[in-house]
Amino acid sequence: MSRLGIIAAYIDESSDEKQERVFAIGVLMGRLETWTPLERMWQDLLNEYDIEYYRSTEAEHGRGQFDKPPFRTSPNTLTFEQNEMLKDVQKRFLALATGVGRAGLVLGLDMRDFYAVANTPQLLNKFGGTPYYICLVHTMLTAAKAIKDNLGSRELVIFACDRQQRFSSHALNVHQDFISKNPYFSKQIGSLHYDDKEKCIPLQAADSVAYEGRKYLEAKIYNSGEGQNTELKRWMESQSLASVSVFTKEALQIFLDGLDKLNQPE
Repeated sequence: MSRLGIIAAYIDESSDEKQERVFAIGVLMGRLETWTPLERMWQDLLNEYDIEYYRSTEAEHGRGQFDKPPFRTSPNTLTFEQNEMLKDVQKRFLALATGVGRAGLVLGLDMRDFYAVANTPQLLNKFGGTPYYICLVHTMLTAAKAIKDNLGSRELVIFACDRQQRFSSHALNVHQDFISKNPYFSKQIGSLHYDDKEKCIPLQAADSVAYEGRKYLEAKIYNSGEGQNTELKRWMESQSLASVSVFTKEALQIFLDGLDKLNQPE
């Protein structure tokens, strides 16, 4: 198969620290040749800020790679100017991540809905003990359907996720289950592999999309009054294969009902 027939999809997750508000999965997709220009521009921006890698939560709070002047000069507080500087950093990296040639989606889940449905240890176990499983299943399904409907069945999608994250083993299980349970899409689903997000620029880009998408959904769900990120809005309006959406409580129940039917004796 030619390079033009392969789409690389990079997966990342984002949630609040205690997973009490919104959990989100982000997938950023592009044909293989679209990633090289992004990696070059991303590295230029890393060099400009004198950082080794980009992680959205560190940029948000002035920690990690940004725990140094000029981004932070006090261990306990950020000045107004530093906050504005960090917002600009986030905007510039997100603009690169959502540039021409890359589509994707963010699927979020209100954790109140998740625990309202998975309200016993047995029901929670059906979800694999985490919202990651069902969010990734449906993200993969939505991505595969969008690619098949818009680009044709000859496109093969290969997935990558962060090997360091606590959900990496779940990702492998999801990938295997997805292929076995979705024969209509199985021929266009390629391999899944792990990479180190601190060294893999496309995964850093997926981190940016997942993080900003989750923040947008959290503001929308909790009516916090925060405006939608302008770069995120531009991306969704300019890309037919870009979306940020919420997995509903009703859909969670349908998922459980479907599992029960599969497990019923004939």
